[in-house]
Amino acid sequence: MPDDFFSTRTLSSWSDIQNLFHQVYDNKWAFRGQREASWSLVPSISRHAAKFPVDVAEKIAIWAFKRRAHHYLESSHLPTSELEWLALMQHHSAPTRLLDWTRSPYVALFFALEQEPSTPFCAVWAINIGECYTHAIRKIRGISDGLKYLNAHDSLIEDNIFASAIASNSAKFVVPLEPSRMNERLSVQRGLFLVPGDVNVSIEENLLTMSKDKAKKMISKIVISKTLRTDILSELIRMNITSASLFPGLDGFSAYISQILAANTPDNPTIENIRRGKYTTHLKFS
Repeated sequence: MPDDFFSTRTLSSWSDIQNLFHQVYDNKWAFRGQREASWSLVPSISRHAAKFPVDVAEKIAIWAFKRRAHHYLESSHLPTSELEWLALMQHHSAPTRLLDWTRSPYVALFFALEQEPSTPFCAVWAINIGECYTHAIRKIRGISDGLKYLNAHDSLIEDNIFASAIASNSAKFVVPLEPSRMNERLSVQRGLFLVPGDVNVSIEENLLTMSKDKAKKMISKIVISKTLRTDILSELIRMNITSASLFPGLDGFSAYISQILAANTPDNPTIENIRRGKYTTHLKFS
């Protein structure tokens, strides 16, 4: 995406981050953290299309997933709509057109710094999902006469509308969507998806259909130095934004251990005792 198509802010302290999050962004915004500030906004299906056009790769991925999913799920847990199928695929790391976002800027910040960036800066993207949805509806209404009735209060997740407005790849836009049934991880992360109207082109190209002036007001890139990582992770632990809370289960808790090791002086008496050599774990094997 051209740099003049979005606003950019570079922050140098935790207080600057808090001030920005509290003073600028309300509940009309969604956020995405990325470990490298230079990374583009790319859905996984675009990265894995390989030898196929992206729309063909998507059809193959959905067909393959649906064909075997019943081997791993009880019938009562099978999705009931196309968006739910895509959300389930996304949850289990299958390639889809969905791009994960969150309504919490702090959750996005966690994902930006969960792993140490290899370059000096990470980024948190912010997008006004209200404006984004309104723009998408305008574009969708131009696809066919059967969609001209849609307005910003209508839902796009019913299968017949989703197929005509989004899966058809008939117009360029990006739309925020949530499945009617949320999985646990999506719920605790306050997650939602940004979905490109045309999967054959990049998220950026889908967004370029709006004017630059409008885009700069609704899309922001917040650049943060990785030198702040230790302090930020420590503050996020205090807010209970950790791998353990965002990824329920033993895997998430195990990842949380890496976070407390990366944080600055974890605020935990037991950990402090370990640091001072006052506590030792004795493993016994029988």
